[in-house]
Amino acid sequence: MNDFANGSVQSEASAEEPVPLARRPDFRLGKALIRPSLRVIEGPAGTASAEPRVIQVLLALHDANSAVLSREDLLRVCWQGRIVGDDAINRAIAELRKAAAACDAGFTVETISRVGYRLSLDGGAPLSVPAEWEAPPSNPSGLSRRTAIAGAGALAATTLALTVFASHRSTARAAALVREGRRAYEAGTALSRKRAAELFERALAEDRANAAALGWLSIIQFDSLDTLPNAQRAAVAIESRRLMQRALDLDPSEPTARMARAMLERGIDDWIAFERQLDEILRDDPTLSPALNAAMLLFQGVGRCRDSLAINERALAAIPGSPTFQWRRAMKFWIFGRPADADRVIDSALEMWPTEIQVWNTRLTIYAFTGRPRAGLAMLTDEASRPRLRPEAVRAWNAGLEALSLPSAANVSAAEQACATAALIQPGMAANAVMILSALGALDAAYAVAEGFVAKRGNLIGPQSSSTNPMLYSARTWRGTQWLFTPATRRLRADGRFTPFCEQIGYIDYWRKRGIWPDKFVRGSLVVA
Repeated sequence: MNDFANGSVQSEASAEEPVPLARRPDFRLGKALIRPSLRVIEGPAGTASAEPRVIQVLLALHDANSAVLSREDLLRVCWQGRIVGDDAINRAIAELRKAAAACDAGFTVETISRVGYRLSLDGGAPLSVPAEWEAPPSNPSGLSRRTAIAGAGALAATTLALTVFASHRSTARAAALVREGRRAYEAGTALSRKRAAELFERALAEDRANAAALGWLSIIQFDSLDTLPNAQRAAVAIESRRLMQRALDLDPSEPTARMARAMLERGIDDWIAFERQLDEILRDDPTLSPALNAAMLLFQGVGRCRDSLAINERALAAIPGSPTFQWRRAMKFWIFGRPADADRVIDSALEMWPTEIQVWNTRLTIYAFTGRPRAGLAMLTDEASRPRLRPEAVRAWNAGLEALSLPSAANVSAAEQACATAALIQPGMAANAVMILSALGALDAAYAVAEGFVAKRGNLIGPQSSSTNPMLYSARTWRGTQWLFTPATRRLRADGRFTPFCEQIGYIDYWRKRGIWPDKFVRGSLVVA
């Protein structure tokens, strides 16, 4: 058997024998009681057991008194210098983090980029102050020269230690602020995102080299582009790129910075490369919400509805309190032909987040295309609860809902005119126009809008974003084709023009190269070859 495979080869470095777990006394750490002899962590949320090696890693980090241990340190102390793969350390760290989180232990293992690991308490508090870092008491009775020199050396050492300790505390506080900022971002509301930005800024004030904080701020700057007129977008995009590059210079592996780069540099037809980037990012950080959201949108936009649903459910399991993934879940129920479940989810979301405009829009959309256009009209005319919409959007929805309620020739004609006008103004209004016109069976008008919106052909080529009045329908997510594979556009997909349309926008090439075609229930007339 290969000795490298079973980890039995000894390194030349001297190995330290850890104290046997059975002889280590119990001790308090954060909010938990650590019981090494039993291999358990007892916290407010319960008890978590761990493998011996995981507990040895915890003890090594605890004994380091907030100092950073390198991977070589951990190998020497916990594996007695044996050569093992990186996976062994990664797995032990991951299991320790999982156990601590499971019982709400009040501590975690912090990764110090390019250096190693250390323990930190929730909120960034230090584990303890080692006795040798405490200043010695003064001696007013006088000192010998030798004693004075020795004292000066001790004072210098103490000062240096305290400086290092202060740096460690600052870095720990920054890491805690990043964790808090991430939770605020994941909450998904406008106010929570604002709070997240403030927390990431505070983290940078504590530690200017915190790559995660820089990456998150880059993502937030990118997100804000949807709320800005064109005149301001260029400067904000430059700032987002600057923050992203600083983060990658500090840590090329930082998932948030890589996600920011993926969003900033996404090619207009480079879906395969973008998908590969998302896969790599989510492999390193499986619950990174911007990556989960981007993957969910990508899959839905190319007709991989089941894959999109799986990603959204994965996101909900990790971030159950996010309105974004809740309203998207309602949309998934609608897409999969479960309107009662869609109603249940979106009504609950609307009660919880009544001011979130995407939640409102989802409720309107489901009403419109599940045979309840009058209920949609009631929402649209309730100006007190309706989000701020451009007049053209209100007119297009109003005409479309009237035609869906009573599809007379006059009503359909009015809807065609209102939708064509709206489609020229904002991407979301064009997407809505395609859904409304397809649902009405006005396929010539629907294809005219779709080709102008997506393929930039014909006479109905609208802008990629609002130039002066950014609102709901100018959001970046509307620039995809998620609407193309919904029940509203079933007639559009059944039409013989669907395959040529997919060819001209590059989807046929994507599906062939990936070897993955749209789900059968949304293929319509698509010719799969």
